[in-house]
Amino acid sequence: MKKHTTGFLLLTLVSLLVTGCSVLPATSMPVELPSPVPISNATPSPSAEVIFSVVPPAVSDPDSRIDIVLLDPVTGLDYNTYSIPMESASDGRWQVRIASTIGSLLYYRYARRSPAEAQEVDAHFEPIRTRVALVTGPVQIDDVIAAWSDAPYEGTTGRIIGEVLDDSTGKGIPEIAVSAGGLITFSDGEGKFRLDDIPPGLHNVTIFSPNGAYRSVQQGAQVAAGATTPVAFSLQTATPVHITFQVTVPPDHDPDAQIHLAGNISQLGNRFVDLLGNIRTSTLHMPSLVQVDPTHYLAVLTLYSGTDLRYKYTLGDGLWNAERDGEGHFVTRQVIIPEHETTLRDTVMNWNSSGDSSLRFHVEVPENTPPGEGVSLQFKPGSWFEPIPMRQIAPNEWAFELHGPLKFAGVVEYRYCRNLQCSSADDEDTAGPMSTGRALDFEQRSDEIHDQVIAWKWLEIDPARPSIMSQAIFPRQGFEAGVDFLPGYTPTWKTSMPNSIQDLHSLGVNAITLTPRWVVSQQNPFPLISFDSGRAAFKDELGEWVQSAKDLNMRVNLRPTISVESGNMETWWDEAVRDNSWWNLWFEEYRSFLLTFARYAGEMGVEKLIINTHDITPSLPSGQLAGGSSSGVPNDASERWEALILEIRERFSGRLSVEVELQIDTLDLPPFVEHVDEISIYWRIPLSRGGSTEFNVLKTTVDQTFDWLLVQPDLQGKPVTISVEYLSLDGSANSCPPAPDGSCRDPGIFASGREVDPDLGVDLIAQAEAINAVLLGAYTRAEINGFYVRGFNPTARLHDKSASVYGKPAQNLLQYFYPRITGNE
Repeated sequence: MKKHTTGFLLLTLVSLLVTGCSVLPATSMPVELPSPVPISNATPSPSAEVIFSVVPPAVSDPDSRIDIVLLDPVTGLDYNTYSIPMESASDGRWQVRIASTIGSLLYYRYARRSPAEAQEVDAHFEPIRTRVALVTGPVQIDDVIAAWSDAPYEGTTGRIIGEVLDDSTGKGIPEIAVSAGGLITFSDGEGKFRLDDIPPGLHNVTIFSPNGAYRSVQQGAQVAAGATTPVAFSLQTATPVHITFQVTVPPDHDPDAQIHLAGNISQLGNRFVDLLGNIRTSTLHMPSLVQVDPTHYLAVLTLYSGTDLRYKYTLGDGLWNAERDGEGHFVTRQVIIPEHETTLRDTVMNWNSSGDSSLRFHVEVPENTPPGEGVSLQFKPGSWFEPIPMRQIAPNEWAFELHGPLKFAGVVEYRYCRNLQCSSADDEDTAGPMSTGRALDFEQRSDEIHDQVIAWKWLEIDPARPSIMSQAIFPRQGFEAGVDFLPGYTPTWKTSMPNSIQDLHSLGVNAITLTPRWVVSQQNPFPLISFDSGRAAFKDELGEWVQSAKDLNMRVNLRPTISVESGNMETWWDEAVRDNSWWNLWFEEYRSFLLTFARYAGEMGVEKLIINTHDITPSLPSGQLAGGSSSGVPNDASERWEALILEIRERFSGRLSVEVELQIDTLDLPPFVEHVDEISIYWRIPLSRGGSTEFNVLKTTVDQTFDWLLVQPDLQGKPVTISVEYLSLDGSANSCPPAPDGSCRDPGIFASGREVDPDLGVDLIAQAEAINAVLLGAYTRAEINGFYVRGFNPTARLHDKSASVYGKPAQNLLQYFYPRITGNE
């Protein structure tokens, strides 16, 4: 999981989970935590004593004072904290006793208060965001602090590996959260997980389901330096129950304002990773309440018994416009979901901070704002937070009423964007991730702000239409006229995906390739490939997209992809150790990754699973690094790949394809190509010759390339599809956006509205002409069974430099050709 270092935010947001002091006096008596929300006609939830016992870093000041900090995953891990002093014991450990409701999942971390304040960090000097403990009854939770933020960890670490199985079926459970040592990861498709770089000592390992579908469990694990500690868990399924939420809102509540339910489970918007501003809840993933009358709202959800549900009502997300108590403090409620249907009756005391009035934003946007795209508002109190949807009040007019937080030191910035895509689909005047927004001084503000967006970044008023070069088109039965989605997922894709799939269907697209991405989060001494819920959709989200396309009779393919957290894969491979131990673990990790999506593909009924070799070329038999030198891949790489393909076949009965990149007059196919059903060609070769970009020159290059390509021996007898990628740049057909050192830039760095280089100009027609040339060439070749356009960005129509065709002239090209080729005019 990626960790985000908390920057300095000019917020006065820290308040109490309950009324009282944020720091309690040290005591050997148990500290009572708030009781859960009472349920009518139900037995009160029992509580139990929990002893937290932690080993501090090896080098510790004898005058140290350590707190346990209880965290609020709904408001945000940094904004509603509750600190309790700990006491030192004779054996060097620190302890505190807390009375908490049985069944609670406690989110917490440790902090040093003296002799100087410091936060706990892991062995890589990254901040510990949260630990998780389960209250099963009277229990002791054992932890080890690797280091404080003023002195890095020095020592050897260990590792925990394990698996999570379904108690009734014995099968592995995917996407189960695993917490140990202040780190959190998710189980893969086989139920396996791995946590590296854990300091030696006794650690608490907590296992919980993001949606509550399985009962949480925990156990201790003794970690030794340089060793691996195996653990195994068997989880029981939880009973689904209907929970009705009935809430009474303040009399002055705006009936046009949408109320959401924010919570600590995935159904209530929790992404289990820090989003912008270090909040964890996504508004788009929260359920909405239905109005019953002016002051009463209702929602009925299917949740799971035994779930420790933390929740709140909000007009924004878990932080912005979230409900407050009578004194203006944040409110986060708790209930342990019972075994039977239940109605929760709540009252929102206030939407505003104590004594504060609301602030209304009213903005006029350009007439070329695409229909169906919403307008969002983003705040920057030190750094940019997650954007919040606004409400349309008239054609090209949008509004948002901010109730809180409203206490800031100094000027806060804000900006507008389309479809929650701030940093790409921005107001022209405040565009980009590092931009300066509009200024807002809360101490000198009025109650209403009127703004106007003159123009949107990357959205031309009247883009040119391409001159389509065609010929007689006759339908080709079974031809795949498709689009490949880019792998740049964020939680803001939630509402964009169904709309964009519908838009593609209306263009004549009959096949889509989804590209779920996992993150390579470690390199040395060993690689780690893992699911990151801030960069990849949960399995149920992916399944919804697959079903949306299948409902429109579209074919769906999966092409799982890996990427590094920052930088590029070529550099990652160059800098990797790549010794025997490293390679063994690499193949274990990549096997886990591919088999996860083989299982998903089988369960979701997709047409095709594509093995993407572009970013893993060094791991192929006789693999080479980008510079041409040997990667040192083991001699038995061919056997390992063949064994992996057999395992994929056991989980997925559909078509299996391997994707390879076409170079100029070169196509390197891996030896295991004989074991797959078809070949996908990643095509981004230069089409111009001698600097000419005339269409006839481009088409001649395409025809010559196909003449050479389709007689290659390894392609004979295999269906072939083409996946084309050309940027919307001057000289697009050259397929080499120049870097300062003269090399070619990776096309992926231009995705999602990235400027990259101001000297590289946008040319939407050049992209359309390049795609036009390759499409005509592919269509006329009987050996080619499908044509896909790569890099589709579903979030917003952007006339940017990327390869996405959404809203660009190249989209008009597909709208002309695809229905004619498939016979669905």
